[in-house]
Amino acid sequence: MINQSISKVNLFLMGLMVRLKENIEYFSHINVVFKSGVKEYYLIVTRENDKLITEYLGDKKEIEADLIPSLICEELKKYDSVIITYTDRINSFEITGDNKNVSSRN
Repeated sequence: MINQSISKVNLFLMGLMVRLKENIEYFSHINVVFKSGVKEYYLIVTRENDKLITEYLGDKKEIEADLIPSLICEELKKYDSVIITYTDRINSFEITGDNKNVSSRN
């Protein structure tokens, strides 16, 4: 993805991280689908024992909430498009982005 689109995705993610930190007890998961051509790669962030865990390309690591946007945006440089779904007990929020457009919806 181009840097302008990555910056927009980062802006949306920063807002979601504020929501995550304020309502960590309601957080369920974040699913990220990176697309490159017809291939899809998945990154999942879940909460286990009050810690955030990422699973990506077979690797499972603990991560701080502040580092999630930079992790996702760094990976976006390698792919054509992305779909990010933030889910908590109250509702769901989706960010979609490619080289032409970045949008969000509840």
